[in-house]
Amino acid sequence: MSSRRTSRSLTWAARNTDASASDLGPGELGRPVRYERQSLDELRADLVAYGLDEAFVQGVVDMKRAKDEGLDAGVARTPDTTGPTTFEHWCAQTLKPAVLS
Repeated sequence: MSSRRTSRSLTWAARNTDASASDLGPGELGRPVRYERQSLDELRADLVAYGLDEAFVQGVVDMKRAKDEGLDAGVARTPDTTGPTTFEHWCAQTLKPAVLS
């Protein structure tokens, strides 16, 4: 496990600025959901261990690094610049069916 962890309450600001909130509470799944951030080295090792192609793994790691360095910071997230889907709605419509299937 990585020693770098992010923990936030799920306020509007956290929901709409950072999807890395952890300890999200039971919500739609009836149990807590936890996010633990991996280092890029851990990510690389896990993807290689899953048998993914090295070039693909490098692309994923490079993309994650770019996101860490602000790739998504070009436009401030506000109600005017985001879609109507809330984190809770996404959990109900996407995450729950995927976890329970």
